[in-house]
Amino acid sequence: MERFQIRYFRDSHLEKVETLEAPDLLEVIDRACPPEPEVVAEIWSKVGKVGMIGPMPELAAGEGAPCEEAEIAEVMKSRLRLVRG
Repeated sequence: MERFQIRYFRDSHLEKVETLEAPDLLEVIDRACPPEPEVVAEIWSKVGKVGMIGPMPELAAGEGAPCEEAEIAEVMKSRLRLVRG
């Protein structure tokens, strides 16, 4: 198990930090979807920043926003950007 941090930012201000242990980055990605479309989630490991999800301004504006929570999570995961460690 590896230790990860998920750092949530709104307007470049740190809003919340979660620390969790997971077997791999994929499990962390599932748990890291930002709670709101304008929030950015950065995923950090012991090597540094390894990924980032968000922001999703089109969801905040309601433009073609999916209705189901699972659909929103899939859209957010599609916006995942991995960072080289």
